[in-house]
Amino acid sequence: ILPETRLEEARNVCERFREQVSGHRFEYNSSIIQVTINAGIAMYNGYFSKSADDIVSEADQALYKSKRDGRNRVSEYGE
Repeated sequence: ILPETRLEEARNVCERFREQVSGHRFEYNSSIIQVTINAGIAMYNGYFSKSADDIVSEADQALYKSKRDGRNRVSEYGE
C-alpha cells in the first residue's frame, strides 16, 4: 500500500523491488535458488466509490495478468 503515490511512482517502486529480488542470490542447503516475483497494481483516486475489497480484487486481477504474461512482471489493473 502506497498512499499519496501516483501510478507511475507505484510502478517504479514495484519494478525496483522486482529487480532487487531477481538479482539476489538466495542460498538454501548449499544450492542457489532463483527467485522472481509478480506484482499487481490497482489505484484508488477518490473519484469513484470503491471498497477496500474492490481495490484488492483489482490488484489480484493485475497480479494474475503478470503471471499469464510470463512471470517476473509488474502489471496494472486495466492494462
